[in-house]
Order: sequence, then C-alpha cells, then structure tokens
Amino acid sequence: MSNAMRINSLLASSVDAPGRSASRERPSIQSLVNDSDVEPADEPPHHGHIIPPKPPPVGTHVSYKPYRYLNKPVWAQDWPGSMAQAAALAGKPTPMIDVTSSSTGAASINIPNPVLQAVQSWVMRILREHSNIIPEIEIELKVGTILEVDTRQRPNLPVSSDAVLDNSSRAFTFAPGIPASTHSAILSKLEGLTDDPKGGDLREVTTHVIDRMHNSKNPRLKSVRLTHDAKSDQVIEAVSKKRLDSLFIFRPLNALDFRISASWEIPAQAEDASGPPRKIRDKYRKSFINDGIIRYDWTKVTDETQESILEFEIEIDPSLLQTDPTRATATLIQRAQELPI
Repeated sequence: MSNAMRINSLLASSVDAPGRSASRERPSIQSLVNDSDVEPADEPPHHGHIIPPKPPPVGTHVSYKPYRYLNKPVWAQDWPGSMAQAAALAGKPTPMIDVTSSSTGAASINIPNPVLQAVQSWVMRILREHSNIIPEIEIELKVGTILEVDTRQRPNLPVSSDAVLDNSSRAFTFAPGIPASTHSAILSKLEGLTDDPKGGDLREVTTHVIDRMHNSKNPRLKSVRLTHDAKSDQVIEAVSKKRLDSLFIFRPLNALDFRISASWEIPAQAEDASGPPRKIRDKYRKSFINDGIIRYDWTKVTDETQESILEFEIEIDPSLLQTDPTRATATLIQRAQELPI
C-alpha cells in the first residue's frame, strides 16, 4: 500500500465505526511517513528571524518572548571571518593601501580603496588586451584639470570624494599643468625625501632636454619623438609613443585632478624622422627615482612660442608593472595621494 493510501485510510478512521472502541490508540500520520522506505527530505533552510526554536525538554523553563528576540536577524549577526574572506566569498578582490609604508617604496596592501580597485581593473584590462607588448607599456599619472569638452570648464559633479570618470562618450578632456605654488611644494617634499632615511632609495637627477616631434618615414610609426640634449643638441633618444587608453580621476575636494595614461613606447631610430619638427618642447626636469619601483618627474616645459607650463607626473617602473601589476598600481595611487597636490 502506498504512503498516500495509508494516510487516507488513517484519516478515514478518525471517525469511530460502530462497535469500535474510541479509546483505541491509533498510529500518527508522522509515524506512517517515518516508517516508509522513502528517506525524508532535508528540512528546507530558514532565513531571517522567523525560525521557531526547537521544543525544550520537558520540565525546562519556556520563554514566551517573540521569536525575534530569541534569534538574531541576519543583518544583526556578527561576521565571524575577515574582510578578505568576505571578499573571497563575493568572488571579488578587495584592493587595499597601507598608508604607513615608506613614502617612496612599493605600497603594502591593507586598507580598502575604491579608486584603487577601479584603477587596478583598468590596468589589468590594458595588460590583458596588449599582452604581447607589456615590456613597452608605460603607465603614468599626470596632474592637471579635468574639463568639459563643451564648456572648457571643470565639471561640477554630484560626488564628495575622489571618483573615476567614465569618459567613453568623450565628454571630458584633460589639461596638464599645476600652479607655481603647488609645483614648489611638490619639489620641496621630494627634495626632503632624498635626505630622509624614510624616503627609501630615492635619488635625484636633473636633466635639460629638447623634444622634437616629427612625422615618420617608417610606415609602422605614426610619428617620431627625438630627444636632444639641450647643450650638445645630440639625439639621446628616439621613440614613437602611441596612447592606448586614459583614465580620469576627478577630485572634488582638491583643485587638481589626475589622468592615468597607458602608452605604447615603440623604440625608433633618428633616421625614422621625416621633415622639420611639427612641435618643439624644451624640458627642464628634476626626476626623483626609486629604481625598480617609481619615478617622479617635476618639469618646466616651454614650447616654441616661449610659453611655459609647470607639469608633474608619476611613472611606474616597467619592471614592477611586469612582475607585480597589482602592487605597482597601489604604489602609483598611494604616492600621488601622499603629495601636497
């Protein structure tokens, strides 16, 4: 006889037939189900705070408080694990920054930073899409001002902290350059670090060069930049630079913003240059370099019209980008946020 037939039979017998004793003990429906050869299904999981407590043993004190007082709701329960474990359960990494590390060394990873998460994802996408040219990829952060293309004014966005902008619509552009007061403050900070043991292995290099941009004879190259020593006029570098992508970081609490650029620096020859230069930039630069980690470039740029602009940029060392792009990106963001910008 099937379980259903046995249960129906039991229900039908709940009304005593004539001549049958009403006090006769009948088996319960639960006992019929449990006696069957079908394994009972697992009890469905309960969620929230509506789980009724199991009946207490006979003779124990029973609380008549509502169930919500006996079982904490999920949102009120303590998380027994760590933040890293929570991130692992969510399947997403939690980018961090350690603000206590050296001012010029590679960053450790200890404090959550949402801007860093976006930048790291962007850098990893660049490296994935251009995996065949990683040794020639340059990642640099430049300081300046984000402008709306239409108005040429800095945008007034409804954000109260640093934010990475989606510029897929090309609604924004970037104007490099910083005020003289900021330029001097950055220089003082970096020069102080070269004399500070906490500054790490930071060395200062002063250069004066002239960049001349030429069209290219080489069909592989769109243009060629020849870098000349300002005193001897000797060509010390020839390169073709192709922009792969840019990321804008809007900083509403500061007067200046960041642009992070990924570029492909293709080695070239002086003979690849064609015709007279179409752009000339005189660069007086002080570089502060921690070999294998990071480079700061403090520069005064003068164009062919003798108009000058003060620039500042931070560049990840290519070797760190290749071996540990996550730490390289954390280093770039932290070092930029530490400076008086």
